[in-house]
Amino acid sequence: MTKFGSRRGIASIVGSMIFLILMTSGISVYFLSMQSQSDLIDTQQKVSSAEIRKIQEKYAISVMTDSNDNNRLTVQVKNE
Repeated sequence: MTKFGSRRGIASIVGSMIFLILMTSGISVYFLSMQSQSDLIDTQQKVSSAEIRKIQEKYAISVMTDSNDNNRLTVQVKNE
């Protein structure tokens, strides 16, 4: 009976080690995916802020012709 008792103890130790390895790797994958998701959200917020600033830009367009210069069209765009 001592022969079976030691096997059962070794099996319990091996089983608990496998469980700890699987649990640790699962938690690591979970935290890695959460960090990746957080980085993605931050990037999307930065892009959205840049797009909003582009939309809110004001600019003025001036168009004129110069009769002295063969009626050449001049267009000026000024970002305010």
